[in-house]
Amino acid sequence: MEKYKEAVADLETLVNKTPDGKQFTKDLTQCKQLLQQQLDKERIAAEELKKNKIQEVEEPTKGFKKVQIEEDSEDSDDKPTTAPKVTKPQSKTKSIDEATLKRAQEMALQEQTNATLKSIPKTAAGFVKDFSGLKRSGDKTVMLAYLKNIPVAQIEAFFKRTEVESDTLSSILDTLSSCLKTKEESLWACKFL
Repeated sequence: MEKYKEAVADLETLVNKTPDGKQFTKDLTQCKQLLQQQLDKERIAAEELKKNKIQEVEEPTKGFKKVQIEEDSEDSDDKPTTAPKVTKPQSKTKSIDEATLKRAQEMALQEQTNATLKSIPKTAAGFVKDFSGLKRSGDKTVMLAYLKNIPVAQIEAFFKRTEVESDTLSSILDTLSSCLKTKEESLWACKFL
C-alpha cells in the first residue's frame, strides 16, 4: 500500500510541475484506483477482525443485596471454625495368605512359560530374554522344549552378528547335557550347536 501512496504522490508532482505532465494523468488515475482498492481491503479486514473479537460484557448486578453484618452477631465470621474431620477411607485390599500368594505366582509363571514356549523370538535379544525367563523357572525340560521350538537356522542367524553371552551359553549347554536322553535329541543338539 505504501508503494501506491508514493507512486500517487510522485505522479501528482509530475502532473503539476512539468509542462508535459498531462501524459501522466492516466497513470495517476490508475495508481489512485489501486490505492483505493488496497484501502478498501484493509478496512474490510479490520471490520472482520473487529467482528471476530470476543467482546466482554458487563453482567448486571441484579439480585444482590447489600447486607450489613455486625461484629459478634450470629451471622459474623469472627468465630473460629474447626476444619471438618477427614476420615481415612477403608482399605479395599484383602490380606492374602502365603499359600494363596504362592499359588498365584506359580500360575502366573506357568502362563508366562506357556506363552514363551508358543512364541519364536525374532532377534537375539528376544531369545536371551525369553531363555533367561525360562531359566528362572528352573525347569530344564521346559528350557529344552523352548530350544527345540526354535529352528536351528534362526538360532544361527541370531548369533552370526551378535555374541552369545557366557551365562546364556553355559545355561544352554547345561540344559542340553542334563536333558538329552534319546539318539534323536542328541542329533538335534549336534545341529543346534
